[in-house]
Amino acid sequence: LNWINRLIDPKSVKITIFLTLLILFVLEAISSIAYFQKNRSIVQSISSTVASIQWLIPRLKSETKEEKYTTIKKLRKEGANVYPSYLFEPVFHDPDSLYHLANVPNSLIILCDSNEIYTQFISDELGFRNPLGQIGNRIFDYMFIGDSFVEGACVDNEYTFAGVFREKEKTVFNMGKGGSGPLFNLATLVEYGTKMQTKNVIWFVFTGNDLQDLREEKTSLLGRYINNEFSQDLWDRKEEVSNELKLFLDNEIDLFEQRNNQNSFLQPEVDYGPRIDLVDAIHKDLPLLKKIAKKIKNITDGFDANLKIVIINHPRYRNNKIQKLTSEKIKEFSIENNVSFIEFTNEYLSDHWEEYYNAKEPHFNSFGYKKIAEVIHEWATSENQKNNVIL
Repeated sequence: LNWINRLIDPKSVKITIFLTLLILFVLEAISSIAYFQKNRSIVQSISSTVASIQWLIPRLKSETKEEKYTTIKKLRKEGANVYPSYLFEPVFHDPDSLYHLANVPNSLIILCDSNEIYTQFISDELGFRNPLGQIGNRIFDYMFIGDSFVEGACVDNEYTFAGVFREKEKTVFNMGKGGSGPLFNLATLVEYGTKMQTKNVIWFVFTGNDLQDLREEKTSLLGRYINNEFSQDLWDRKEEVSNELKLFLDNEIDLFEQRNNQNSFLQPEVDYGPRIDLVDAIHKDLPLLKKIAKKIKNITDGFDANLKIVIINHPRYRNNKIQKLTSEKIKEFSIENNVSFIEFTNEYLSDHWEEYYNAKEPHFNSFGYKKIAEVIHEWATSENQKNNVIL
């Protein structure tokens, strides 16, 4: 009993912890030196643990990608016309390539992993997540532009924002694309939205990363969409767009298999795009965001539609100060241009964290998508549509 008392004595516990940490530090130092002597890499020899992580991450990412490609290959053997969801990355394409804004059309698209089951959907004639055949009419109650929240990351069709609107007997042309930002959203509106008719365009702004996305997008061909005259004529080149994207993705699957056979892996990005801080956000990126918002407003005015904006924040995502600045800039634009908005604040979303969010952040779970969509629908269809709502 005395021995047990000595063991749990606070002083003894502190000494034990200190000695344990000291031993771990010594072992770490020895392994780092040994790693350096073998590999002669000063950066990685800072820590053998860091080196191990650098070795492991691409393999973990590769396993996820391999599972998706394995699923695709299996489905293809069963006769399915299937492709992975793809967000255009200029570095993997020839400079003369088209800038693709959607998935492969008329295909089964493998979107993302949710609870170890890949979410799938059939893309429409343009490659977006819409029912086949609906673009023939070209007249819709609503048009959506935005990122993965709008596309409906990791949930079935019925739980997406567009799915909930359709359940309430509204027609929707959904141009949401996972990973996209403001310039990408503008581009989809220019290339495809102007070919449709609607009275309501809803632009979904995700403050968690839209400004970061914009910082990367403006260095690409997307930056030219600020010019009033620029277009890739993707609508008139639908067949070319489809064939080029199919060839690229088929080749990517083959290249992945080659890397896998050679035990070679692409190093993952630590973060995407140039980093952003508050100073650059205020002086460079937020003014550009407002300029894009004005361009989107001008386009919607051009086909006599009402622009509405949904602002989605995230209580556990990236820089809260930049989220706040992004939200304030969009609301400032909205008030100046008589555009109605609804904002889901961090406080509101934090209060509903457990019930609304997927374990795999940052997206909502099926219940969360449906509840948020119902609030948006009620706001968008209310008689006094000029009301601005902050939840």
